[in-house]
Amino acid sequence: MLLSSEASASVACFVSFGEAKGEHSDPEIVLEDITLTNDEVITVLTNLNNNKAHGPDGIPARLLTETSSQIAPSLCALFNKSLRCGVLPDDWKLANVVPVHKRGEKSYIENYRPISLLSLISKVHERCVFHNIQHHVFQQINPCQHDFVPRKSCVTQLIEVFEQIGRKLDNGKQIDVIYLDMSKAFDKVSHAQLMHRLHKFGFRGNLLNWFSSYLSNRNQQTTIGGATSRSLAVTSGVQQGSILGPLLFLLYENHLSESVGNSSIATFADDTKIFKTVNNVSDASSLQKDLTNFEENSSKANLILNAQKCKVMRITRKHHKTEYPYKLHDAVLESTVHERDLGVWTSSNLTWSKHIEDQCAQTTKMLGYLRRSTLDTKTISIRQRATRSADPDGLKSTTPKCRTATFQRSFISRCARVWNVLPKELTTKNISLGRFKIGSEHLQIGSEHLRRRKS
Repeated sequence: MLLSSEASASVACFVSFGEAKGEHSDPEIVLEDITLTNDEVITVLTNLNNNKAHGPDGIPARLLTETSSQIAPSLCALFNKSLRCGVLPDDWKLANVVPVHKRGEKSYIENYRPISLLSLISKVHERCVFHNIQHHVFQQINPCQHDFVPRKSCVTQLIEVFEQIGRKLDNGKQIDVIYLDMSKAFDKVSHAQLMHRLHKFGFRGNLLNWFSSYLSNRNQQTTIGGATSRSLAVTSGVQQGSILGPLLFLLYENHLSESVGNSSIATFADDTKIFKTVNNVSDASSLQKDLTNFEENSSKANLILNAQKCKVMRITRKHHKTEYPYKLHDAVLESTVHERDLGVWTSSNLTWSKHIEDQCAQTTKMLGYLRRSTLDTKTISIRQRATRSADPDGLKSTTPKCRTATFQRSFISRCARVWNVLPKELTTKNISLGRFKIGSEHLQIGSEHLRRRKS
């Protein structure tokens, strides 16, 4: 089947850009059509989270899960027809956008992340498509990418990066790390360039037409406090809250790492850092060249780097560092000795005192709140359940006294494989930051291990 005129135009517009960058020719494996089965649809339906919010159509997840066997054949036929025709129904392109607070003052709109609540039926469709194309996509994703990729996470990225940096630091070297921040990267994805990237990844025919329809004619409306705004057209970006959105973003920015030739690069979605061993000014100049190349290519992809949030850290134990004024948009980047990297505080001497102190402060604050909230509760089991309900990693303990400290240990042990050589001790022993009285019980957990790590 030939490409639609819209998809063909999108691909043709950026062929010259790809050729200019020396990107590889069409991949050996081409994906034109996929066909879903009833079993696939039933599996996705039954695995829906009944607590998830519904989309603009108002169809709840519980209705879909409890009737999965009855509605799966009809939905499967509908999904397959959509894929054969290369058209996604317009009713599935409307999203309710809910602002979710990220950090900082809640009165500033820039401190919120827009999350799209889509029709759950459309998300079932997306999930089925995702399962059929993920292998084709992930085998072409650059190895430096660690987000949304199977068997990778922020922990794997940090361990990989700090392993390289640590070995060089032990040899007395200086490593300059440049932390890059993209402004609203997910919202600025160019649909035309994304279609070109899909073509480069081997999508053709009906499936490429379907993606063109998936991206076009989308609308969104803001929902907050029970009120809903009028809908507006979405002319760029991928939906945050969709199933295919993160995958499409990885496809879109996958080529940017190719612009870094003299240094190392590590990415986690739109969070990027470029680092290099700097023995002299010439090495620093090479790092600056890679930074310039990356900025130029990201700007062509409409992913603009925010110079005010980009920083440079010089990791070394030398008394006399090689200082170099790294620039972005003609502005000298701020130099820092502490930087929060994927949730872990990193220091210029590669010690973890700053991170441990921050985790201790946050944990003490949360446990204090938990204790104050349960002062009027006389039943110790309820207090224990309240603590265990805040256990994001599902860590289990064997004694009631340990279970009351579950949240504290799980919070401290986040990314512990990166900064703690013996993370198991934080989850299996009674290690805490102090003493917290809950009812008649006392949590007496020594902080000797943490003090040893800080020193």
